[in-house]
Amino acid sequence: MWNNLSQYKKEIINPAVETKAAWLSMAATIDAKYEDVHFPSKDLLFLLDSGHAQLYSELLLEEQRYQIVIGLIRELSKTTAEKLFPKMEQLGYLRGQDADVEQITKELGPELSQRLSDLTKGVIRHVSENIESLPTIYKKLRSNMEEHFKGKKLIKIEFSLEQESVT
Repeated sequence: MWNNLSQYKKEIINPAVETKAAWLSMAATIDAKYEDVHFPSKDLLFLLDSGHAQLYSELLLEEQRYQIVIGLIRELSKTTAEKLFPKMEQLGYLRGQDADVEQITKELGPELSQRLSDLTKGVIRHVSENIESLPTIYKKLRSNMEEHFKGKKLIKIEFSLEQESVT
């Protein structure tokens, strides 16, 4: 989850937010790139038995938050590819061409402009929130696993924001 969102932020969000209008610059992505990821909820039932039901529900909530952001990314990509790109081409704009954002907004119309703006803001906010919350929930899970599986070797994940990848 964290790798998918960190990579998306690095490749798609960061370049777009450096422009005048992120909603016009956000690239459409390939749907298959962001696979559905689910926690093995049956394998986490030990949390319920060990008195950590709250953590179990937090993990399921984190999964749900991830699914929401992936849904937003898919919807933004679909709207960009199916509505924005054809409309921009129809209006005579080339990709990467410098243009007046106010003029483009007017030509695209308020419905499409507002939809893309809202989706873009939602994607940026949710991706950032999830990138922050996933390491926190991992630390809680790891701590509980160490307590429950004493003496067992556990994989340790290091989150590196500089590299924006998990090692």
